[in-house]
Amino acid sequence: MAASTTLLVAVFVCVLLHEFGHALTARAFGIRTHDITLSPIGGLARLERIPENPWQEFWVALAGPAVNVAIVAVLLPMAAALGGVQELVQHRRVVAGPFRLAAARPW
Repeated sequence: MAASTTLLVAVFVCVLLHEFGHALTARAFGIRTHDITLSPIGGLARLERIPENPWQEFWVALAGPAVNVAIVAVLLPMAAALGGVQELVQHRRVVAGPFRLAAARPW
């Protein structure tokens, strides 16, 4: 499998896990998820209703980004062990979300 295909599959898996975070947290509050839709620009977990309690809505909203943090917490040590992090820093292609850091080269 080509590197670009692997990257594409990895991104979709991360988006799917992010949406599962929302869906499973909603389920913990008794709210069912109709479906999860993935598209080229992201994903959407379609809940049967919005939580009535603002704190429940807060936790459902926070669950997706929390999954992203967990993914980074798992992958970063693996990348460091394999030398991937040092390579990124050496080439100064460090990206934070959609924003390039000041030291990053143009792509």
